[in-house]
Amino acid sequence: MVPRRPAPRAERQRPWSVAHVPIADCNWSNDPARPTHARAHPGARDVSPRIRVRESFVICPTCKRKISANPATANAFRPFCSERCRLVDLGAWLNGSHRITAPLSEEDLDEAVVTGEHGEDDERSEHN
Repeated sequence: MVPRRPAPRAERQRPWSVAHVPIADCNWSNDPARPTHARAHPGARDVSPRIRVRESFVICPTCKRKISANPATANAFRPFCSERCRLVDLGAWLNGSHRITAPLSEEDLDEAVVTGEHGEDDERSEHN
């Protein structure tokens, strides 16, 4: 028996293969209803497809909603998601719902006097 010789490359290609068809000739590539990757995701072409930066998020302390931590989309109410959440948190502090529960020790009071914390306001009120 004589071993078979492989067919030339042109004969080995499958007739149903579309690898030889240019992308511009495909119907779906020119369809305006189908957005290209660059149009659907602006700024994505600036980053290599293999190197994607994960977007970081901050959690709103009031409603626990995810907020983008991207400085380009800076939120005026950070770390809160909205003015409403910011005001709810402020109200909780004013009502006493949020408070520091650790009891003050002698050392804490001594440190406050040495560093000048709360001392400036007391001196001003005595002189007026």
